[in-house]
Formats: sequence, C-alpha cells, structure tokens
Amino acid sequence: MQEEYTECVWNSVLVPIRGGKMNKVEAQSYRSIATEVFAPVYSYYANEIVARTGIRSGYCLDLGSGAGHLCLALLQVASFHLFLLDHSWEMLPTAEERSFCVSKETITGIVLAEVQAIPLQDSCVDLAISRGSVPFWSDLPVAFREINRVLKPGGCACILGGLGPPEMRKNIERQMRLRNPDWQKYRKRNIPHREPDQYAQSLTLAGIHNFAVNRNDTGMWIEFRKLQSRNNTQA
Repeated sequence: MQEEYTECVWNSVLVPIRGGKMNKVEAQSYRSIATEVFAPVYSYYANEIVARTGIRSGYCLDLGSGAGHLCLALLQVASFHLFLLDHSWEMLPTAEERSFCVSKETITGIVLAEVQAIPLQDSCVDLAISRGSVPFWSDLPVAFREINRVLKPGGCACILGGLGPPEMRKNIERQMRLRNPDWQKYRKRNIPHREPDQYAQSLTLAGIHNFAVNRNDTGMWIEFRKLQSRNNTQA
C-alpha cells in the first residue's frame, strides 16, 4: 500500500492554510452533530453513491471530508482505498483518529489542501465524492477541473448536498432545532446558495460536458464521469 500511495500522491505536506477555516469550537460542534445527528445521512448517501456510479472498489477521494463520515460510511457498502482531503487544520486529527479506528488498512492519505489545488497526480482515483462542501468552493471551474484531472478515465465524481430524503430531513431538522432554535437562520446566513445553473455553467467552463446537475427531494446532486479518450480528457 505504501508503494501505491507514493506513486499517487505528489505533494502531501501538511501546512496550515489561512482564511475561512473552522476554529476548535466550531470543529468540536461539527464532530458532535455529525456523529449524533447526521449519521443516517452519511449511510443513505453512501448507498446512493454506489447505486448511481456503479463503482465499488479502487481509490476514492473525499473532498471536504471533515472527520471522514461519508467515506467511512462508504466502506460499509463498498471496498475502497481512501484519500481524505480537507482545508481545515482542526478537522484532520479527528479524521485520522476515526479512520484508523474504523479501517486503518484502507486509509491511503489524509491531506490538508484546497479542492482548487488537489495534491494528487493525474488520473489516480476511481471515485471522487463530497457532501456539503461545494457551496464553499471559491472557484468552481477550477475545482471541477481539478477533480476531473485526478479522476481515472471512466472514473466518476459524485458531489452532493442535503440532509437525505424528506422524512430523514424532517427528523434531522427537528433534532437540530432542539439543539439550536435558530438553526435554520444560521444555515441560511452561513451556507452560500447556488442554483443548479451556476454549477452547470462552471462545469462547462471547466471543459466538462458529460455531467448531470439535479436538485430533488433528496438534495443537490452534481455528477460527472471522466470520458476515456486519446488524451484522457473530456470530449
């Protein structure tokens, strides 16, 4: 595994990145909520990702992984070697601790980086996933281009946001209101809102044309597959 890791990662130096990241209090709150309230969401989306992409093995990159809840839920229904990438220094120790406790052998790398500059070689992951981080990506075309770059030909990206199907979402919203009556106002104030057309335009600007963007009652879904061509780029 170590040999495969060094072949795939070309720069995994962990250095602090300034600006707009979680502090310790925010990180602790996130970890508590993710574990105690959002757990069913990660399981639901993990199953959906496998069903939609048909990919059950290989290398998986979790973008904006936080403490790794989504990709670790994915291991319950598939067999992957994982890269966890987050831009928050405070999240990485928890991601490492949880990952090693759950499945140490499958963790290929835990990396501090921005999605706009993914420190992986070209064409080295089979699946790229993300839940809840895309609204915060500062430059969507660059981010999508980077994701497409690291995907293997035939590999898929499944980028999403939401709280699961309606009944699950209602239950989570009820629990969150008990914790914080102003939770909905906080979400509206702190989570940037983008329409599907904005994502579609950014994908096109990134040179990606084989994509689907859809907002339905289970959340926002952005999906694309890297086409297999002579130069391994999107046609």
